[in-house]
Amino acid sequence: MSVNEHPDPGQSPPPDPETLPAGWRRALGSPLMAEFRAALRLRDDMSLRASVIDDLSTYYHCSEAECIERSVHWGRYFDEEWAAAVSPEAFHRTTTSSSFSLLWYAYCQAEGYVWPGVVGIAESVLTAAPAAGEHLDFAAAVGVTSQLFARMGFRTTLADISTTMLDFARFRLERRGTAASFIDLNESALPVGAFDVITASDVLWLVPDFDATMRELYGALKPGGVLAANIAPGGASTAPWELQHDEMSLRRRLQAVGFEPVGRVTGVYRKVHAEGAMRSYRRVRDLMLLNQWRYAYRSARSKLRGLRR
Repeated sequence: MSVNEHPDPGQSPPPDPETLPAGWRRALGSPLMAEFRAALRLRDDMSLRASVIDDLSTYYHCSEAECIERSVHWGRYFDEEWAAAVSPEAFHRTTTSSSFSLLWYAYCQAEGYVWPGVVGIAESVLTAAPAAGEHLDFAAAVGVTSQLFARMGFRTTLADISTTMLDFARFRLERRGTAASFIDLNESALPVGAFDVITASDVLWLVPDFDATMRELYGALKPGGVLAANIAPGGASTAPWELQHDEMSLRRRLQAVGFEPVGRVTGVYRKVHAEGAMRSYRRVRDLMLLNQWRYAYRSARSKLRGLRR
């Protein structure tokens, strides 16, 4: 299967749980996964697959076969839209191929065919945030993260630059009776100090101005609020829409804005004061960690050279 394709759970054998990492198995068996699956279903008597296809076929007026084709072979349609767009901003505002790709990807997560990232984010948030409150799904796309957080008891808001995906998300949530607010980022800024939790999944390496985006998310959080985000793509990529790659640099820049990692929880950061003693502490700590990393790198390189001789 190409990296520009999704698996088709209807045509592929189910994954063997024994071959999956422990965290993956735990997520699949967690109560939050049951809530995620329930959120994706249109009705209790409908399967996940039928619900996903019904969402897409009803909104985009296409057949079941076309929905599956556009969802599984998403890369072909994505590349065509990207090539035809007059700018990256225009692509993100008007994309429809992303709706097929991202909703199908959520379906694959719920069936265990890919890493269940939405449930993983929710589990991480619950270690550092209240069990309910105000949630912002930044770059909400088709709205699946907001659906889960709504079922967790949060009051959820979806924000996106993509008008087309925001409209599709509104359609999906309304037909399930899920209460939510919506912010079109082309027209409105994020409210200041409004949210207990912000999730930003698979998006921060796409933004042209990382620092400005971090400042906006920092401002939108309440004091002590948390941001759950992966800030750089995994592995090497040369895709033209991926604008940020240096994860170490991005983490330092995120902390310079005023976010601090929450313990050992991966990808969760708490809003702290950006100025004063805390900022000075972070600078000293980051310098020490950087020097430790450099020492470890040089030691490993020296040992490797010794083995080659």
